[in-house]
Amino acid sequence: MLAMQTNTHKRLSIKGYHLLWVALLLSLTGFMACAGSGVGYNGNLAKPESRYPLTRGDIKELKWQTSDIFINAMYALEDDRLDLAGRLQLQDRLAHYPVVDFLRVNVHALDGDGIILATYPLWNAPNRYELFYINWDFQQSYAVPDTTRAVTFSYRGRMSDGGALGNLGGMGSDGISWDFWHTP
Repeated sequence: MLAMQTNTHKRLSIKGYHLLWVALLLSLTGFMACAGSGVGYNGNLAKPESRYPLTRGDIKELKWQTSDIFINAMYALEDDRLDLAGRLQLQDRLAHYPVVDFLRVNVHALDGDGIILATYPLWNAPNRYELFYINWDFQQSYAVPDTTRAVTFSYRGRMSDGGALGNLGGMGSDGISWDFWHTP
């Protein structure tokens, strides 16, 4: 009888580990799906004050800004293609930090009601670079939904003074940094 109880216990343990592994794999799959889909703004309503209406046809000027960044660009929207070329500029409140720890900017295609149809990477700063060495220009072409009528932008970044170790940075750095972001 004792041997029978031991085998039952082993079966339950194996079954428990099996369920644990299945749960772990499902969790990891969910995390990877979220990470791969960007922030997941598609289908959400963009802030009205952040929307920039687009006109189809010839090349047009686009100027968009927040208290952190200014985007000065030219665009062309034809059917299902959006071309953007321009320059990103930091606003004065960030420009006094000498190092960009990271900065990622996305562009979001919107329909006529301001619903986010698609999200695309626009520009990324190299990690832990001094302002002077960064190329702030961008030129991108996107296949966008043909119902695209406007765009908006989002970003996330961190500026710093470089810390005690300068541009090498790393753990133990006692420098000053500033995190900033904008959601669409």
